Amino acid sequence: LYDWDFVVDWAEKNIEGPMIASDEIDELPATRKALDYAYKIQASFEDREPSKDEFLAIATTNQKRELLHHQFPHTILHDAVPTVHNPAVDRLMLAKSWVRANVLTPEASYDMNCAASKLATLGGELIHNALTALMKEKIIVHVNKGRLTPGRNYDIADQFLHVFKRPLELAHFRQALTLKSKLDATFRAGESYTVVGHAPDGEFLALENLIANGRVRLVPHLPPIDHDHTNPAPRISKWGFTEGNYRTVQMDRSKIHFALSVTPSPSYTYGNPLPFTSHPPPLSHTDSRYEGMLPLWCDIHGGMMRETWHMLLVATLGLLATRPGITATGVVRTLKGRVWEWEVETLLEWCAEVGVATGTGGQGWRAAEWWFLALGDGIEM
Repeated sequence: LYDWDFVVDWAEKNIEGPMIASDEIDELPATRKALDYAYKIQASFEDREPSKDEFLAIATTNQKRELLHHQFPHTILHDAVPTVHNPAVDRLMLAKSWVRANVLTPEASYDMNCAASKLATLGGELIHNALTALMKEKIIVHVNKGRLTPGRNYDIADQFLHVFKRPLELAHFRQALTLKSKLDATFRAGESYTVVGHAPDGEFLALENLIANGRVRLVPHLPPIDHDHTNPAPRISKWGFTEGNYRTVQMDRSKIHFALSVTPSPSYTYGNPLPFTSHPPPLSHTDSRYEGMLPLWCDIHGGMMRETWHMLLVATLGLLATRPGITATGVVRTLKGRVWEWEVETLLEWCAEVGVATGTGGQGWRAAEWWFLALGDGIEM
């Protein structure tokens, strides 16, 4: 049996931090009326939660991360306050989505007369409010310093594009698809694939996910173990690789570069197993409340814009892979509010349908097994 009295006494005397005696803690009043009488309670609507981007940044020190950790509210509301939908707000969101789509529509597919007729149905005041809101949110900017000229007078803001510059980029997903094609061709020929040490990061991203899910096996080709220092390299020896000295900084790095090969496991799947053909990207939200609103990847004429679709898809999947459990609200917050929650929800629902994302319970999401093949959707890149 442990001497718990001694252990607790030792902890109180030696562990750093304020220790509060039990007799110094006020008793909770018996009723809410008594609580209101004894204390002033004020509801705060300010978001005081520290930035998770700063917490997860590579450059953040462990001490800073620990400090931020203690600032996070590790609590869950007992009852969530139900959201009250305001028709006027929804109407403004509709206008904002149309105006943003008008700005983003590529010149090659833009019909000025058709776009003007569509926007005119909203009314001048609503369009003005939408433009003002989008500029305030740093999504669009006026390109002619307030002067109106023929054609479109607004462009997408640099602040909008900046939030999509994430650690995982479009190029990484393209490289992952390239590696999958290389593996398929090599394995079908009955050969093993040799890993190239200077391969692009996206290829290693795909390889690591395939290994983690047991789809392939990594086979190292190590040199023989030979402790006779007179024998030539390559060899593994208890004497190391520095040839009788400890000047490792001067060591020939090629001595520790060993070949690696990849072989398929019985569960290896050829091609892209994701059902893109039967699940094209959605052009609207399934909820009738968002009827008519144009998501980021939809132009003013209702067509698909592949660049913005891939831009949001890559950013979202990168967050799901590195921050499992993140919600649609969390994605919007990480992207500085430059996208809207309803369109992130639309994208996440598609991700779940094709199998690149899955729910974690509640409102959280995480990347599924084949998430790194999400750009193999048949849409030209």
